[in-house]
Amino acid sequence: MNKVRLTLGLFLFQINMSYAGWVSGGGQVVRDGNNPWFLENTQVVKYCITSSKEFSNLPTPVENLVEQSLKYWKEEFNYSLRHSPGFEFGKIKIATQTFFKVDCDENPDLALQFGVLNELQEQFLGDPKKFIGIAVRTDYDEVNLKAKGFIYFSPDSGPLRYLGEHLKDNAWHLGYGGYLKRLVIHELGHVFGISHTEDGRIMAEGYPEELIRKPLDNFPDIWNTGLSMEGFFKYKNSLNFSNLCGLIIVTDEKPKKQAQNLTDEHKFLGLTKEPSCVFFDNLNYRQKFVAKVHYELNDPLVPIGEFNIDYSKTIAWPARSNEVVKLRLNPKQTVFHYSGDPHDLLPVAIRVVEVYGGSYHTYDGKIRKPIRANVSPSKIEIFGAYHDKVLKVY
Repeated sequence: MNKVRLTLGLFLFQINMSYAGWVSGGGQVVRDGNNPWFLENTQVVKYCITSSKEFSNLPTPVENLVEQSLKYWKEEFNYSLRHSPGFEFGKIKIATQTFFKVDCDENPDLALQFGVLNELQEQFLGDPKKFIGIAVRTDYDEVNLKAKGFIYFSPDSGPLRYLGEHLKDNAWHLGYGGYLKRLVIHELGHVFGISHTEDGRIMAEGYPEELIRKPLDNFPDIWNTGLSMEGFFKYKNSLNFSNLCGLIIVTDEKPKKQAQNLTDEHKFLGLTKEPSCVFFDNLNYRQKFVAKVHYELNDPLVPIGEFNIDYSKTIAWPARSNEVVKLRLNPKQTVFHYSGDPHDLLPVAIRVVEVYGGSYHTYDGKIRKPIRANVSPSKIEIFGAYHDKVLKVY
């Protein structure tokens, strides 16, 4: 992590920075710093919300965004249990608590502070404007494996506005509040024990900055799409997807397509002449994908066939996995009866690529072929065979 990124206000997570026992970003690099703040033995988490005037008149009030974000992680972690490893005491469960909102003077377990810091917190952060958002663990009970702390969110205007001319002005007030909701989800993800990921998605290290970066000229703003969210453990996207396209060349006269040979992927789909482009529409959530083709650049899209994934047909395939939440035990803890090393680092939540069977058929009835679908939280890949060659066709 370089100084430029610090100046741009990225969320800081894996840095060793403590102040009277405080830990920034919900974790340190060593010991129990990356532990989830709350485990199943904590049944109720008291949280409070405080906000400055800069967070008034939002499209969606911060109270609603926090409730939606907590619900998001509860659903995601509930889904993740299907792949969680078991131990002699059972599975370690995350985000099972009832989150109960209280006033901030009632000693809450978690304070969500929108543009508000006390003097000690401001001293700890140094310059709050260098952060878009940051979670700080201020206390950790090694016996009950329970933490306390706060999350700070920088305002989008005023004297404490996040630094960076390349960042949007008034980002939290745009659209339906999708920017701020995504930031709240990112920060709460660290509270639930998720370190930064490398997939460019919601828990990526650079996500907060990329979230509110000003789009390039003529480049679509992909983040402010409302309050709907992609999944973290479970695939939830329903985006149109395009590939198998020829190279489009723009001239002073009109766009022209560079010559493209008919590929094996095209032949798998049943095409008999060179297309301009093939698109795939994701219909029926994540089960049906309709292939549509442009034969000429300005022609209408023509549906030619569809993929159907059979989620009851699991294929024995070496799926990839990634442990994204781990729990560091210590000899003092009384939560789990564990016979192994009392300092063990236990895997808690895992992201996996699930593999299913399915079929592809053309609408003219001439082709019907089996397919294999690799389903991960961020994407679906579909493979088929053509002349004994495995092809990635989606």
